Amino acid sequence: MIYKKWGVIFDLDGVLIDSTNVMEIAFTYAFRHFFPTKMVPFEEYKTHMGKGFQKIMSEMNLPIEMHPLFKEKSTELASNIKVFEGAIETLNLLQEANCYIGLATGKDYARTVQILEEKGMDKFFDKIVTSDMVENSKPHPESIEVHMENSRLTANDFIFIGDSVSDIQCAKAASVRSIAVTWGMGQIDDLKNENPGHMVNDFLELKEVLELIIQINHSNVS
Repeated sequence: MIYKKWGVIFDLDGVLIDSTNVMEIAFTYAFRHFFPTKMVPFEEYKTHMGKGFQKIMSEMNLPIEMHPLFKEKSTELASNIKVFEGAIETLNLLQEANCYIGLATGKDYARTVQILEEKGMDKFFDKIVTSDMVENSKPHPESIEVHMENSRLTANDFIFIGDSVSDIQCAKAASVRSIAVTWGMGQIDDLKNENPGHMVNDFLELKEVLELIIQINHSNVS
């Protein structure tokens, strides 16, 4: 069991990694298999980010059979995914501050671990929660609740960092503070409408917010 005083939970895609191009290629590949002549609705797909792929297919009225094809192409192209500049530095900062670091992603477990290991990021996380590990994917709060159970921290001790509406809604449903980042796939106006605790435009701003929280936590301990 992990005992830490506070925690930060990250979404993955659009927050720590830039996977938009890979997602678009994989989604197009899967969609074209079933609808070779139709326009690919990738922009609509992006509005569902944060949820599990199967949930997205249901909400878009698309065949769930697209999932294996999407995973196949995504896995094939995983090496093309980039880590956002500043992500590793921020994770190091939190780890050095003895912060519980969690991940709550709409990806499946196998692809998530593959990406984290390839990018040297797996060492930072106390626990990884993926969409195929929970009964209810985001925006349901279950992904965050798993981290609470794993860490024995309360909602007041956590911050959730995401780039999508479903991320902020998930944080609200779990009564957890949220930080919305604007460099991901979410639309800024849509994120603003969810009233996150903070909105940040780059990792420098995110680090400033987190460093302030670290100072507050340290002063409370002393």
